Amino acid sequence: MSFEINDNFRICDAVKCLDKKKINPKFVAIIFLMLNFLKLESLRKHQIALILALGGIFCLINILLFFSLTIDDAFISYRYAKIFIDHGIWNWNPNHHMVEAYTTFTHTILPVIPYALGFSIPIFMKLFSLLLLVLIIRRLTGIEDNLFRTIAIFVVLVNPLFYIHAFAGIETILFVYLIFDSSYMILYRFFDKNKTIFFFFLYQLLLPLTRPEGALFSMMNIAVLFFMVYTGRKSMKLKHFFLWLGGIAIIGIAYFAWRFQYFGKLFPNPFYFKTVIGSEQRASFDFLFNNIKPNLIYIFIGILCFLNLKDNRKYFFLLMLPTLIICIGLYIRSNLLMNYANRFEFQIMIAFNLLLLFHQKRRPLYLTAIFLLVFLVFSTHIRSNINLISYYPRVYMAHQKIGEALEPYKDKGYKLMVGDAGFTPFYADWNTVDYTGLANGDLAANFFTTDYFIQNKPDVIILNCSAPSADKYHRGYNMNVVYDYLRKNTGEYEQVAVNKWSHNHYLICFVRKQMEDFAPIKSVLSEIGKQSYAVNESYTINNPQFIKDIITQKYLKTQ
Repeated sequence: MSFEINDNFRICDAVKCLDKKKINPKFVAIIFLMLNFLKLESLRKHQIALILALGGIFCLINILLFFSLTIDDAFISYRYAKIFIDHGIWNWNPNHHMVEAYTTFTHTILPVIPYALGFSIPIFMKLFSLLLLVLIIRRLTGIEDNLFRTIAIFVVLVNPLFYIHAFAGIETILFVYLIFDSSYMILYRFFDKNKTIFFFFLYQLLLPLTRPEGALFSMMNIAVLFFMVYTGRKSMKLKHFFLWLGGIAIIGIAYFAWRFQYFGKLFPNPFYFKTVIGSEQRASFDFLFNNIKPNLIYIFIGILCFLNLKDNRKYFFLLMLPTLIICIGLYIRSNLLMNYANRFEFQIMIAFNLLLLFHQKRRPLYLTAIFLLVFLVFSTHIRSNINLISYYPRVYMAHQKIGEALEPYKDKGYKLMVGDAGFTPFYADWNTVDYTGLANGDLAANFFTTDYFIQNKPDVIILNCSAPSADKYHRGYNMNVVYDYLRKNTGEYEQVAVNKWSHNHYLICFVRKQMEDFAPIKSVLSEIGKQSYAVNESYTINNPQFIKDIITQKYLKTQ
């Protein structure tokens, strides 16, 4: 059976035809209502206002739920800003044992501004990322077709992932913005104004400084622009193109030479820590594949929109496909443990999804599929990321309060040893040894051994465990060496507290018995451990008090 959809085709005809095939008539009715809606030449002002008002409500809900979220790794970068202002040295520790524990220079240098002004670093970075979302929405207002313009803005307003990544303190939204706006300039802007040229080449410089894989995006963007200038598609002169390219190349080379001379390593420390080979690489491939499955919606939307483009398919193909393949190849060789809310896949797909909506044809079947998938994105991510709402309150009770308790002793010359290099070291402001290796340059080429442990002789040790017992330490990341030493030298350290972060993540605190301030530190850490149990066991999404604390931003002042 076949039939043609035209203006005279009625929903009741579809229901009669398909009911014989045992297909739910109500579902058919909804689909054809959407088809008729999407066949409109344009949305009326009151329809746009209604859709955007609904999006605004979801936007406000997302902000209230996720604004207090800050991921532990963000504080690795924030610590550089703090130590730079307080001690006048660009390093993770206030000493001359240099380590480049970050891969994003832009998100590490930016926190210097708020800290120097006495403003909260996490809140400043959240507001900065929120501004980037506003700039993305502002760019989307340039979509000529008001239906696609409304859908694109609605997607940004309602999708929780934009807010999770904006408020988490990591560079994800900045990276998305740079990819999005760079590609937009290539596809839809004339290069006849110095302002456009300046920002395009500035973005190409910032991309690799924001994420290492940003270098691949920059190279592809520059190559496509060169092709368009050479063939006359862009009005820019080749001489000017090479002058601008030479300018950012000189700055980029100078930065690379400085960081190599300063830190003494070719790549940032996380590169050595997160690069995997052999069987681990296969495990990383499986991990990436399993995490791509929730993002198949974005892939389907991208394919549909690509097939429905009016023009520029060739340039979209050049910008998207090679870069995505290379990035996925890089991610397979990396440890993606910090892939919360699928941030690695999100940051390389969502920018192109939004760009594809600029020049779409009016095809109701394509539009219906896109419209349904947009709502599916929203509902899927709300369910899968609901636990991130409680992330910061739990970290505050388990990690941050430990750091705040140790901060009064920062001038005593004590040393801290941790497995989570973010919250606790930032707030403690102690010399810190990261036994996992992420913020430890010694472990880039050497193993963590008992001799290394003895050489560093920490005063306070925090062991990450999957249960409230030290022998349940997390496997890998050198925790076995730490545990073995503690087990064999029970007279040297005392277990003083167990902090609960979640049902399978505990922080067990050990304090060296011979340190001068053993008694007061033991007392305060023990009390914090009890508080973490009392709060973190009750803080669930089903607890009305928890929801109230989140919505009223109770924990925002602690940042």
